[in-house]
Amino acid sequence: MNAAFVRENDNYTCRVEDATAVFEFKKALFEIATDLKKKQQFFSLLQRIEAAKEIRAILMLNAPGAVEQSEYERFLEQIYEVGSIGQIGLGSETDVLIAREEHAVNQLLKFVSQSTKVTAIGLQGRIMPPFFGIGLAFDFRLVAEDSTFFFSTAGVDIPPSGALCFLLPLYVGLHKATELILRNNRLQTDEALALGLVNAVLPVDDFAQRCRRTLASMVGLSPSVLPSIKALLNAHRREEFERYIEEEFKVIHSAWSDRMRQIRVDCDLADKEVSNLRG
Repeated sequence: MNAAFVRENDNYTCRVEDATAVFEFKKALFEIATDLKKKQQFFSLLQRIEAAKEIRAILMLNAPGAVEQSEYERFLEQIYEVGSIGQIGLGSETDVLIAREEHAVNQLLKFVSQSTKVTAIGLQGRIMPPFFGIGLAFDFRLVAEDSTFFFSTAGVDIPPSGALCFLLPLYVGLHKATELILRNNRLQTDEALALGLVNAVLPVDDFAQRCRRTLASMVGLSPSVLPSIKALLNAHRREEFERYIEEEFKVIHSAWSDRMRQIRVDCDLADKEVSNLRG
């Protein structure tokens, strides 16, 4: 094990096994996105792993619950609470939280889409839209058999992030992707496998170890040729992908702004009703 890349904190662990950097995310992933120090440490580690010639692959795993709907809803509740009692609009605390979260998602998408390492993600649980989209940017997607994918977050009128609207059509075609997103049905693992959205469905028991063994069996190329092949595979979509990410940020940020203004209006109306009842 290469000690230079070993990390363990409240959010994730990282270690190198058999030339593969293995991240295991524990909980509170949105802390990495919205805490500038934690975000800088995480992406700095990724960049050093990318530069390390002895590392051939990156595997990211989530603990049960770490990328679930409930985790996202807690993050949303934080935004709603701040927005209902504080300032809203450009430069406000809510604006900063939203922007940081979206920037972190986009930064991870760019890293994965440009990496010359073999990239794989192991997902389990109720997978929320940002991580559904991010997962599609990886070379390989491994999922636990009890997982479910979501195209939107319940009760939130915000377009799906994580470049889901860009990446999904690359796998299933524009018409099928449009149907899946607009119908907003949950997607089970057997359906995802049939559509080619995941590479393998694995038992929940000992999921992390199964992911490591499965990834090792999937990579059959010589390590010396992998960076060149990855560079060629990444080249055809780089500029288009980066333009899409920029546009997605604008659209989602605008949608969030509209949502927060409506929350403020609703809060003001509720305050007036309470005041009238008391008067």
